[in-house]
Amino acid sequence: AILGFVKRRSAVVRAKEICIVLEMPRAAFIAALEDHPEEQEHFQKIGRQHGVVVASTQWPLFEGASQKLLSLINLYARKHITAKGHWSTFNGEQLPEQAAILVLRGEMRVVTPDKGELVFTEGTCFNEQLLFGLPPLEGRLQPQGNCEVQIMTADIFDRVVLECPTERDFIMQRIVNEIARKAEQSMGFGRGDPGGALVLSTVIQVAADDFADQLRKRIDARIYEPGAVITEAGQDGDCMFVLVEGEAENEGDGLCHGKALPLKVGSVFGESVLLGVARTYPNRTRASTRCIALALTQDVFQQVLEEFPSHVELYNHMAMGSSQTEVGASELNVQLGKSRAFSNVSKDFLMVVCERADEVYFGPGDDIFRRGEVCKLGESLMYILLQGAAIVEGEYGDELGRLNPGDVVGEGGALGIAPIRGATVRAWRDSLVRAVRLHGSSVQRAVTAFPDEYQSLQQIFQKRASANKEVERVRQKWLQEQVIPALNTCRIFQGFPEPIIRKIAEHLLQATYTCGQVVCTAGNGADSMIIFLKGEADVYTKSGDLIGRLSDEAVIGEIAVLGLFPWRTATIRATSNSDAVLITANLISRILQGDDASAARQRFDQLCSERRSQVEAGMPLCILPFNVSVKDVVARAVALHAIRYSFNTGDVFVPKVQAQGPHYWVMVSGSMNLMMGSRHIMLFSSGSILPEHIAFEYGASIHAATVCEAYRVSFFDLLLATSVVRAKWYKHFEKLIEEVEAKVRLKLSGARSISMMKMRRSKTETSFGYRPDEGLQKGGLLPAMLPKQVSQPRLVGDKLLKLREDFKIYGDARGKAQLPPIHKDGLVRR
Repeated sequence: AILGFVKRRSAVVRAKEICIVLEMPRAAFIAALEDHPEEQEHFQKIGRQHGVVVASTQWPLFEGASQKLLSLINLYARKHITAKGHWSTFNGEQLPEQAAILVLRGEMRVVTPDKGELVFTEGTCFNEQLLFGLPPLEGRLQPQGNCEVQIMTADIFDRVVLECPTERDFIMQRIVNEIARKAEQSMGFGRGDPGGALVLSTVIQVAADDFADQLRKRIDARIYEPGAVITEAGQDGDCMFVLVEGEAENEGDGLCHGKALPLKVGSVFGESVLLGVARTYPNRTRASTRCIALALTQDVFQQVLEEFPSHVELYNHMAMGSSQTEVGASELNVQLGKSRAFSNVSKDFLMVVCERADEVYFGPGDDIFRRGEVCKLGESLMYILLQGAAIVEGEYGDELGRLNPGDVVGEGGALGIAPIRGATVRAWRDSLVRAVRLHGSSVQRAVTAFPDEYQSLQQIFQKRASANKEVERVRQKWLQEQVIPALNTCRIFQGFPEPIIRKIAEHLLQATYTCGQVVCTAGNGADSMIIFLKGEADVYTKSGDLIGRLSDEAVIGEIAVLGLFPWRTATIRATSNSDAVLITANLISRILQGDDASAARQRFDQLCSERRSQVEAGMPLCILPFNVSVKDVVARAVALHAIRYSFNTGDVFVPKVQAQGPHYWVMVSGSMNLMMGSRHIMLFSSGSILPEHIAFEYGASIHAATVCEAYRVSFFDLLLATSVVRAKWYKHFEKLIEEVEAKVRLKLSGARSISMMKMRRSKTETSFGYRPDEGLQKGGLLPAMLPKQVSQPRLVGDKLLKLREDFKIYGDARGKAQLPPIHKDGLVRR
């Protein structure tokens, strides 16, 4: 232990009787060795005899070196115990500062003028760059207590390397890697193998952590002196570089005018060469100060790729799709000239714009730029897509369009014509996107050199802006006349404030389906609801059976937006050219997170809770007299779609066009009257079924006779559920439906016949000029020619209906009952 070969006691020594011992502190021992350096070799010999080379293995620089080299370092590099707070020995001898220093025990602090205070703990070293011929740290060394250190001067290092010449290159690379590791730490990366900064490359970001770890273990760092060329334009290359210390410049092809483009710490270049997408570097990169860069070679990348077959497809599709596309000014000139904005601009203008253009990669879903970013001529960037696709998004993530290879992105902002970015452009979620980045400084030089061309571009963008305003006017009209009314009819949006409804509408786009096109497929994932604005579509079960047809204002997929069921329950195929809007669950979620949406969010959450509760209870089918279990799959599937209504006494529901096929009301509590005008038709109480589609056919309405609860069930949902699982009780349900429909249709048909008879009688009275009010006022009697009105049985089909009028509720013969106004949700409230 006193020799420093072990750090912990290997056994317990216990006194068996009173012992007197002499304690020798290690600090005193080291101080004695410093006074008698000729004795050091004796103690090193003892260590070599025991095969112990502990102190040297703690140098991070020499990990993996031979035993001989480690022994020589331990032999020649002296160890010292420092004084507290002073860079001197325990005995007061000044220690050398121009040396690499390894902290064996304790803590050292170095106060530097540019990097502040640096702390080095046990097992760390500093000033290793001196061994590479670079200047040491500038600053004051402050040991925190009596620290034990090992000091290696440049002379000692040269002596060691001279005796191990075959390891020179290995050791020098280890020193450079250690310098790079320190540089990465100053960037915020933790200790470990150098290469943490590799994640600054999008190409590495998309890989798994294990893949990146293997690259880090095999990466090397390189040092470039000021003025050294890192990459040469048009030169074959095999490396990707990440700048971790210093500054460099992008000089373009070396012939560009104007100031070079500065590259700061964290800059990445050469990714296309690494992937094999390009063979040569597009620009000359020169170190403007001493630079340290991580260099990942193609050979290392391919070796690791062979160990991770799952990543082969991720990267190879880029190389296969590119045919080694080189990105030079002339190639970019052609690409840019094909775009709509620059099609009439001179080649000279485009050549200047493309100066110092470089490549950049975006991972799936990465932002290329964001809506609202301020644009400024000379600073804002523009891009040309080379591979992959990007999407254009509105304020709340609604997709406005898609960009493909060859498209130019952000030209309005880069030219200083658009003051802010009007939309977010994001890399497509399925793959890497490769793009050329055109810099604002080059664009500004082109604008200055060719003012006429710039004026022409301004006129083009002004025309485009005018056209966009007209498009926006038409869109606002479409939203106001079609989309917002359709949203107001949706049950899940009822109760939402009008501003929230408009906010949802603002982010919707029209989807057009041609005749025969599949809108959605049963069993596929679902994260949106679809509202048909115009057109018709057939509904099919998963097995392909046709069950009905949808029309205008039909809504499908509400349960997906509510987060209750993430799959489509039916296949929908357009039977005519149809227009629809898709509302994603993500859009609803983001809007409801706003501070102005608390009421809507509460209503939405309440609806979700209600649906879950009714699924657990199997409502409403479990209320019917068929002994349906709450665990019944069909009952729970229907409950998932059923809409619950609560009525107060006097509320009125007016049936509308059956856009989603027939619907039935299942009464859970209370009672409701089916009315035709002021005429009572039937009373429905708890456990009964009311066919809404038949009521609509005869123009009838539903009136709450008491406070009641009822569920509105779609016949299509029943058919879809029973097409998968055929419930035993369903035959009884079909029979009940058949009987109720026949009875309701019979009563409504009779009521319609009576109404028509009264209309004909009224016309007859008018033709004779008789006015009942006048005759009564004069005290006269009814004319003898008109028979007395008496309720009599009348034959309607096979049944006799007793015609009754309830004067107490609906008024007398002289007046009609006044019904309350009808609200937009189909309910009438008194």
